[in-house]
Amino acid sequence: MTSGLHIVHTRANRMHASAPAMGPWVPTATVHLVFLGAAAGLCVLVLKDFWLLGGLLLAVAGTFAPNLVHKGWVILVLSLSQFWREPSATDSVFYLLLAGVHLLYVISSLAREMPWDGRIQTVAFVRPLQRFM
Repeated sequence: MTSGLHIVHTRANRMHASAPAMGPWVPTATVHLVFLGAAAGLCVLVLKDFWLLGGLLLAVAGTFAPNLVHKGWVILVLSLSQFWREPSATDSVFYLLLAGVHLLYVISSLAREMPWDGRIQTVAFVRPLQRFM
């Protein structure tokens, strides 16, 4: 005796079942390139002369060769650059650097485990950006 429930296996059902509904997504390389852009922008904003070149090289190396150069080195160079600046409570560059270094830390922690050739849902950025804010 059969139960009366018949499952029809068709080609359309199998194809639909194997294609995940992912929602809006971006390539994971975007996270790496956002780190590079933010780090380069902060380097240009804060560093001068030799330190600018060193900061940019660390940003590029941290982005494209993270196993050789950790992304934290550019954050360290940007942070240490404040020792040579005149302290001022009205200096907007300091506040931009303070927020930017925190943003670099958040982005680098996201990018640490992401391959270059993957994709990630945009909803995955909500919690880290909420913590940043």
